[in-house]
Amino acid sequence: MLIYIAGYGRSGSTVLGAILGSHPSIVGLGEITTMCVFLSQSKGHALNNCSCGKSFNDCDYWQNILESSEYNSIQQWANIHKTFQKVED
Repeated sequence: MLIYIAGYGRSGSTVLGAILGSHPSIVGLGEITTMCVFLSQSKGHALNNCSCGKSFNDCDYWQNILESSEYNSIQQWANIHKTFQKVED
């Protein structure tokens, strides 16, 4: 399951993400939409984009995330930002 938390500056969304991300069953991905947009612009073939220096396809961290999520390819992650639904109060 993917939960997308958005907020205006200084609204507490970063703190909420950090709190939720501290749970062992939750992975906080920070500014994931920025990465998704970048991947979609590069057709999912981004080279050396992970901070470890490896491509997302070769990075152990991202491979674990892909294996444990319903989005099992970098290309699916590249397009995920198109599926976010805007929730208004």
